[in-house]
Amino acid sequence: MGILRSADGSSRLHGSSGNTASLSIISPGAHLVGDVRAEGTIRVEGEVEGSLHVHGQVLVAPGGVVAGDILAAHVIVGGEVRGEINADDMTELHAGGSVAGNIVTPRIAVADGAKFNGRLHTAKPEAARRKPLASDVPPAPSLVDEPPALGKEFRSAS
Repeated sequence: MGILRSADGSSRLHGSSGNTASLSIISPGAHLVGDVRAEGTIRVEGEVEGSLHVHGQVLVAPGGVVAGDILAAHVIVGGEVRGEINADDMTELHAGGSVAGNIVTPRIAVADGAKFNGRLHTAKPEAARRKPLASDVPPAPSLVDEPPALGKEFRSAS
């Protein structure tokens, strides 16, 4: 896979199958505030405060930070994400990458050294874009039996 530059100066990611997709890079030192909607691939090397909605791939490179939700087909985290990830196809957490938030994805790969603090919901691809509702998660079972109510006596029938 290689990056090609067209006559108008825009970048294109050229895959091994011969197809091209647009590539957007948020450079180191860049600080973007607001929601981003895009096609193709977004590579975050700087910082984004807001959500990313991408019909394609989001790559948070080492040193990159996303403080917001990510909605994409494929999400790769080598940097830091503070928000929810919803991936239609797959989520990858690379060594040194960290996610503080829930992940909804049908497939996940977690490398040794990656950090994840949140809930994981593995969903079928058609359901991955829907955020899980609080009602989707069953309540945790009680680990302690409820004590009898005070002031009531229990008598055996003997």
